[in-house]
Amino acid sequence: MYSTYLGGNGDDNPHSLFVNLSGELYVLGSSTSSNFPVTSVAYDNTHNGGYDIVVVRFNSSGSTLLNSTYVGGSGEDGYFTSSLARNYADEGRGEIIVDSLGSVYVASYTRSTNFPVTPGAVRTVRGGAQDACIFRMPANLGSLIFSTFLGGSGEDGAFSLKLDQNKDIICGAGTASADFPVVGGFKGTFGGTIDGWVAKLNPSGTTLMASTYLGTSSYDQVYFVEIDRWNNVYAFGQTLGAYPVVGTVYSNSGGKQFIQKMNNALSTSMISTVFGSVGASQINISPTAFLIDRCDNIYISGWGGNVNAGHSGGNTFGMPVTGGALRSTTDGSDFYFLVLTRDARSLLYATYFGGDGSVGEHVDGGTSRFDPEGVVYQAICSGCGGNSLLS
Repeated sequence: MYSTYLGGNGDDNPHSLFVNLSGELYVLGSSTSSNFPVTSVAYDNTHNGGYDIVVVRFNSSGSTLLNSTYVGGSGEDGYFTSSLARNYADEGRGEIIVDSLGSVYVASYTRSTNFPVTPGAVRTVRGGAQDACIFRMPANLGSLIFSTFLGGSGEDGAFSLKLDQNKDIICGAGTASADFPVVGGFKGTFGGTIDGWVAKLNPSGTTLMASTYLGTSSYDQVYFVEIDRWNNVYAFGQTLGAYPVVGTVYSNSGGKQFIQKMNNALSTSMISTVFGSVGASQINISPTAFLIDRCDNIYISGWGGNVNAGHSGGNTFGMPVTGGALRSTTDGSDFYFLVLTRDARSLLYATYFGGDGSVGEHVDGGTSRFDPEGVVYQAICSGCGGNSLLS
């Protein structure tokens, strides 16, 4: 185990982490620092203005900064304030993953018209005030293998991405664009002020293979995507509408958190469900982690309560818990963990976790993850205001 400082003379924020097969740690973040530590091998060693995306690689012991680079244009990149920021610290979303051959993939967002994109990319011109951006780099972060905008004429972001069994890129987030490009998706029209979206790109980033809106006539947004062993695609998000419940699934009537399963072509809704407080009028939790394990069980984690109350959230009262839960009661401002069986057929486990009176506990953005064995690594801000830590 190790810890280290990383940053410069400005505001530096980590958003997502990934450990590759060699135990090296990759970090996705954003920075306003003109002197953020970059290495001699870097795609871009100069700060471009405002917030830039930063990508960093450490050795397995954390003792050496192997590679580090800026990625960005003259506007805000990797950090935003827009209609898509519905939860506390949503401006710090995004995801980094590394494939078995060492290529690095990033999902983020940009307000720069001159964000670096590659010839032949899916979209080479920014469509609205903010677009999603997806890019791929080699292990040493020395070049862009591909980089593309993705979006319509409104505000768009990319919060999560995974690789399917064909190495195609599955990504998702939210959009305020009524003209987000839809290719073969089961939901082809924009539903509300903000919709979720999921898309599939080819490995070279030159073709939008499939895409779909997800949502209702109200607010909906995707925060995480996942792939199961059958190459099906899942999304985990929030809704303020009557999100459809499809299939013989466990659900909580009126729940404001949704899980959606689609085929790999994104052309068919296989199952969908909602969970949370029955008859809720507000969202319970900000999503922080999502996993489909090797037995196709569905894991989610999130947090809610007073820190999020002024953003999208209500509280954590009334959410389902199971016998043997780690914590069966809540002070209304807690973390929450849930597992559903395959195809969301039944509730396997659900629990709160948190400390009585530690009402400031939260996560900044989506900085938590599950490993393939179902262990949750939860980044926690707790003990705020001198309250007790987690119990």
